[in-house]
Amino acid sequence: MSAARGNTAAKVKLRQHLARYEAMAPVFAPLAGVVRRLLAGERDPGAAVGLGPLDAPVAARALAALRGEVEVPVALWPALHLSLALGNFVGAAAGDPGTAQVTREQLAALRADPAFAPLAPVLAEILDGSRDPGLVDRPREPVQRAVVATVLHYLDGVGGEGWAEKVAVRREGGGMEQEPRVNDVRIGPDGELEFYDGAEWVPYPDLPDEAGPPSALWRPGDVS
Repeated sequence: MSAARGNTAAKVKLRQHLARYEAMAPVFAPLAGVVRRLLAGERDPGAAVGLGPLDAPVAARALAALRGEVEVPVALWPALHLSLALGNFVGAAAGDPGTAQVTREQLAALRADPAFAPLAPVLAEILDGSRDPGLVDRPREPVQRAVVATVLHYLDGVGGEGWAEKVAVRREGGGMEQEPRVNDVRIGPDGELEFYDGAEWVPYPDLPDEAGPPSALWRPGDVS
């Protein structure tokens, strides 16, 4: 929404992350393609047709927001770099055992990082089963509140019977193992974002701007 409303920084950041996801794994390409078309101005109600069971709701919600049919927290965009980690979190909170271990590791790292610490207990309550809408008001930072609101929204839509099976369809081989999978994302012991490349956890740097040096990852508290 911020990008579509003319926020140049949000537009650049979105393009960077779409490119990164497409480069990380082919599974991200269909959704990235739809988002690119929406960013370019497409508002066709059938834009999400053909996407998988996890991607279609994301595209449909983006389209509905752009058409003015629903409201989304526009303060969320600086947290784009956390999107894969939050996807793991939603999966774990909805009952997917394949994301449980990495999500617990992420929460432990959040608690140890002063910049993320206020968000950690709220996410922990959600992971333990709370769906209280009042949790949105707990963090002080607008971006953190937007993160909580978004997590609760998706849990309201994707939880329940059959969720783990939908997640399995998206993975190669459909495995539900506890070991990390390629492209799993976590916040490491030093508080930095990392992804699993198939052999080890490696740094997850932000992409550089279209011109200029690489930009720093956003962290809670950086809302300017």
